[in-house]
Parts: sequence; structure tokens; C-alpha cells
Amino acid sequence: MPNDAQVNAAPDPTPNDNELREALAERTQVASDLADQLRAREAQLEDMRERASRLERRGGIERGLAQAGAIDTEALALLVENRLDADDDTTPQRVISQLQRERPALFRTAGARATAMSPSHPSQGAPGRAVVDRARDDARATGDRRALMKYLRLRRGT
Repeated sequence: MPNDAQVNAAPDPTPNDNELREALAERTQVASDLADQLRAREAQLEDMRERASRLERRGGIERGLAQAGAIDTEALALLVENRLDADDDTTPQRVISQLQRERPALFRTAGARATAMSPSHPSQGAPGRAVVDRARDDARATGDRRALMKYLRLRRGT
């Protein structure tokens, strides 16, 4: 049988209450930190999902506008998005069709029409840079309105 000196000299294999409390507090802090990190990651994931959804929606709108022959897809995309936000029951294609009926000037027509500003014959094509430069110099030198209009027509053609 061991004596009292031998029993007191041997280390106690069971930790005392203070050590257990410190270990528990440390592990609780680590768990709390991990839970905070998890919540932050979940918030980031949700933000990224919302952003991806908005980008996918915007891409679909722009593709629909391009297929419809929109002249200014960026401006019309904003109009379509505003109308979609106002009415959850509608689709982008429905809004685009409605815009085509309401504002046909914002879309290209199916057939190419000749306008007063276009060349009278397709073989004429755009004027060369030298012709435009001469017209510009002439309009600047004379100040004549007809010369200015000629220059602007030529410049639009290049």
C-alpha cells in the first residue's frame, strides 16, 4: 500500500474544474467564431445568387431586345426591367412586345427602307474621307447652311 507521500507526489490524472471551464470556454468561442463565419458565407452566397439571377434576367432581356430589333438595347432594357418590377405576372417577351406596339420608333423595321439621308442607290455606298473633309472645310469657310447640311449628310454616310 502506498504511503501519503507517494499519493501526493503522483500527478492527478483528472483535470480540475478550472481547466475544464477554460477548455469549455475556448471551445465555445471557437464554435461561436465558426458559426459567425458560416452566417457570413451564407449571406455572401445569397447575395451572389441574387446577383446571378439579376444578370441572367438582364441577359435574357437584352437577347429578347436584340431579336426584336431594338435600336438602343440598354435604354430599353431599363424600361423592361422597370415594368417587370412593377408587374410580377408578366414576362420579358410580353413587355418587349408591348413596347414594340407602344414605341415602334425604338425598334428597327423588318425591311430596310430608303430615307432621305440614305444613298439613292445601294451601289453608291459611303463617300471617302477626303470628300467629307472637303465638305467640312467648305462649310466652315463659307458658313453656308446648304454646305453645312451637305457636310452633315456626308459625315453620316461614313
